[in-house]
Amino acid sequence: MRIPSSTIVMTVVAAVPFGLAIRDTVLHHDRLGQLELDRKAAAAELVAEQQHAAAEEAEASARLARETAARDKARRERAHELLGGFAAPGPAFAPLQLGAPVPIENHNEAALTVDSHGNVIEMASAPVDDDEGCSTLADVAVHEWGEPAHDHVWLDLDAHRRAMITPDCEVVFAQFDEPIAWVRQLPLDAIGGSRAALAKRFATPDADPDAAWPMPGLDGDELTAMWPVYDVARPDKLVGLQISTTATRATAQHVIEALSARLGAKPAHGDDDSYHWKSVRVGLAGNKLLVVLGADEP
Repeated sequence: MRIPSSTIVMTVVAAVPFGLAIRDTVLHHDRLGQLELDRKAAAAELVAEQQHAAAEEAEASARLARETAARDKARRERAHELLGGFAAPGPAFAPLQLGAPVPIENHNEAALTVDSHGNVIEMASAPVDDDEGCSTLADVAVHEWGEPAHDHVWLDLDAHRRAMITPDCEVVFAQFDEPIAWVRQLPLDAIGGSRAALAKRFATPDADPDAAWPMPGLDGDELTAMWPVYDVARPDKLVGLQISTTATRATAQHVIEALSARLGAKPAHGDDDSYHWKSVRVGLAGNKLLVVLGADEP
């Protein structure tokens, strides 16, 4: 049976919308599928980025921890190089020794003070140049030596040796004397005599003629400095001596007692915390101790 062409046309016309609808449905599902794939890819990329960032952060933290540990180890090693046995210099000060001459082959850059015989009475390291290093140095000193006698000063009473960590974080080792021995060295009879002759006893070899003459200190944080007083018109005649150092209050009182015993007289005690004998005066101010023999000015 022959199908009329109009029927075919109507069938095609009727089928077109259904075909378009099917196409749109298929394309819609394809777009949804692609969107889902894109979403999953973006999520996977975000997770990968987060994992990479976390790995980088963990590596940075680990690297920082390694660097911090290395710096701390280096600081502690440097502290142990500076600090030896109790209140004693460590290997960093070799070949220097307290109480001994400076070796001819000395390449150590420690700052030195020598006495009139050329023997080292004080040596100081260069400052530790960071706060953490200074803190480590103090921690190692307390761990190795115990708590300081006072103000970051350790005293070896048997060896008469003082160790100190300064506010600038220098490590200083020096000799010190007991009060009786310190007073025994004071040239109480030098006033009126020759400044040059006294300089031979106390001045450092080749020192500036106008510099103070150094001696071991007491239990404070300084050496003793002896300043000659003279008239420029008669420069070799000694008219006075100013002798200064630092000491704890108890040691300063022992100095007063030792001077009294040596002079054979008790002092007059002034209101300004000074002590006076006929030709000797001692002034105390905080931890500062000043002994004046003869005149305190030309």
